[in-house]
Amino acid sequence: MASRKRIFLKRKIKKIAIYLSSFLFLFLTLFLFYLSFLILSLPDIYVNQNESTKIYDRTGNYLIYEIGPKKTLISPQEIPDLVKKAVISAEDKDFYKHKGISPKGIIRAIWLNIKEGSPRYGGSTITQQLARNLFLSTKKTFTRKIKEIILAIILEKKYSKDEILAAYLNNINFGEGRYGIESAAEFYFGKKANELSLEEIALLVGIPKAPSIYSPIRNSDLALKRRNYVLKRMLEDGYISQEDYKRALEKPIQLNITREKNLQALHFSLEVKSFLENNFPDINLEVAGLKVITTLNYELQKKAEELVKKYAEINKEKFKAKNAALLAMDPETGEVLVMVGSKDYFDKSIDGAVNVTLRPKQVGSTIKPFIYSVFFEKGYPDNMILFDVPTNFSVNPRKPFTPNNWDKNFRGPITVRQSLAQSINVTSIKVLYLAGYDEVIKKLKELELIKQEKDYGLSLVLGTPEIRLIDLVRAYSALATEGFQPSFSFIKEIYDSKGNLIYKYEPQRKKVIPENIARIINDILSDDDARIGVFMPNSKLNIPGWQVAVKTGTTQNSRDAWTVGYLPFLVVGVWGGNNDETPMDQAGAGFSVSVPLWNEFLSYTLSRPEYLKLKNIKKFNKPEIQRIEKPLLNGEWQFVEIKPFDKITNQPTKNYDNVNFKNAIVIHSELYFIDRKDPLGPPPKNPYLDAQFENWEKGVINWALSKKNEFELPLWYDESFIQSLSQN
Repeated sequence: MASRKRIFLKRKIKKIAIYLSSFLFLFLTLFLFYLSFLILSLPDIYVNQNESTKIYDRTGNYLIYEIGPKKTLISPQEIPDLVKKAVISAEDKDFYKHKGISPKGIIRAIWLNIKEGSPRYGGSTITQQLARNLFLSTKKTFTRKIKEIILAIILEKKYSKDEILAAYLNNINFGEGRYGIESAAEFYFGKKANELSLEEIALLVGIPKAPSIYSPIRNSDLALKRRNYVLKRMLEDGYISQEDYKRALEKPIQLNITREKNLQALHFSLEVKSFLENNFPDINLEVAGLKVITTLNYELQKKAEELVKKYAEINKEKFKAKNAALLAMDPETGEVLVMVGSKDYFDKSIDGAVNVTLRPKQVGSTIKPFIYSVFFEKGYPDNMILFDVPTNFSVNPRKPFTPNNWDKNFRGPITVRQSLAQSINVTSIKVLYLAGYDEVIKKLKELELIKQEKDYGLSLVLGTPEIRLIDLVRAYSALATEGFQPSFSFIKEIYDSKGNLIYKYEPQRKKVIPENIARIINDILSDDDARIGVFMPNSKLNIPGWQVAVKTGTTQNSRDAWTVGYLPFLVVGVWGGNNDETPMDQAGAGFSVSVPLWNEFLSYTLSRPEYLKLKNIKKFNKPEIQRIEKPLLNGEWQFVEIKPFDKITNQPTKNYDNVNFKNAIVIHSELYFIDRKDPLGPPPKNPYLDAQFENWEKGVINWALSKKNEFELPLWYDESFIQSLSQN
């Protein structure tokens, strides 16, 4: 019985062994076949047959940018020995010792990735990096790492170490769209690779670790630290002497940037590139062959670039404003038609690489229309009277807040229409207070002008929030479209290498301002008569033959000058100033720095056939104007009443003994008549309950007293109120 069991067991084991052997043989056969196929199918590592991603204007006719290898291939013999040594020190000191992979580096990377909980560290050799850059995506996954290791081993079998190193140095990303050491040397230093100095070699070799971080154009401090690290590694590896190390360490970064002739609309193009990288992370854009149709109007972009440069030079001489930016948008779709982020992308003296249209800055009075929109939503009419008089808006006696208007003048009683059109600060603060601070903040968040909770106080209306020009233009688009704010985009369509549509921009719009409120704002901002007093008639805020709404703004200490103007089919925003926040001359505040550029660009744009045909078709609609029969809200601010005057002094009095009663002028501040909780209702029973009342009343009465000889009737006022104020 036992013998039979042993025989049966042996047969079973033999059968299992046969199956396992067969399976193993099949697996090894398939694996070897796969490896053989992979080896045979590897392309020549000096030739990249893949197509770059091409970015076009909105017509698809003008190539404005190319994402792909911009490289000049050189042979292994042409690559300087010092360049090879530098990259080995920086990236893979055991390059000539290993067979394509570094077990020690892989183990270290695995341990760090386990600690981090994500595949952040690669432990890649130069050969692995080459394999990844040529044949794999940039997405960090464990599957990609396995493929990378296999390909690295194959590359080591097929090519010599010098060939691999040369291929690496010919294909690696050196930032700013440059691939390969020769192309990088030409771009950054205007030299060939064999003409580079030690410190220049170290700088370039340090970039590929993280091109966007170690770019000497964008982050010179980090690039310098990385360069010095490479020099130190070269010293430690014995490739340079102590004297060479010290000498190179003392040298500053001195670039000689060579422009790429076919780079167009660089700030705009880089935003498109960023969108592609963020939305298609699994696609290697450099070899994907995508065709990207953007929203850019090429002709308008070229004109805008010309004018930004022209006026930046003029403003530099006249007003010490060295830089400018311009952005144009279709308010219906949010398509960005023009984006000029600075006078010159490559001008380091003005931080030209910084895209000012996407940089948050205080926006001055250009924020006012959106605050007034909340005011109008509460039912206040545009002919309401506000007093532009010196006013302390602080309820803390130790910290007075008595703002000036930009021209240091006070105009007395003016309409709300004039207040917005002339951008009067004092009355605009009153508008903010009457509209309600919390309601205004809610509106600005809805418009996506502010995101963070911050106590701006009443200075909010002076434009203290930091806002990007693109967001400001988008908010003005809501006015241009009578209340609808669009999403925005730099891209219309994207096609793959086979011509298939893989992305199409679908504009999204949301209602953020009531239709008639937007019409009221449009009517005011396009009213040239309402601007008179601050601006001359027919100033450059006007485009002859067109109804254009426009708002200017200047920030504190004249650091920034803004102009945003629009029609129902186009919004144009302009900024002028200095990237380092250096103040301009005050003579250039607002109008002189930004308006001429805005005017010339918009005039040129509207003269083009595609816009001329809209001249009599798309216009601003007239608003429905509500008239309120209530003091101040009806446009009346001085009232005739029978009041007591002392018989002896002939002064106003509240004492009814020994008085004469006369017809007199009575004037009160806004809060005497308006209950903020019910602005169209009856006056407040006790205006003193409003914390701002005494301050506003004092300002108005002091102004009235200074003008009392100009009234036809004697001025009556509460003498006890005046006395109490003088004691405070």
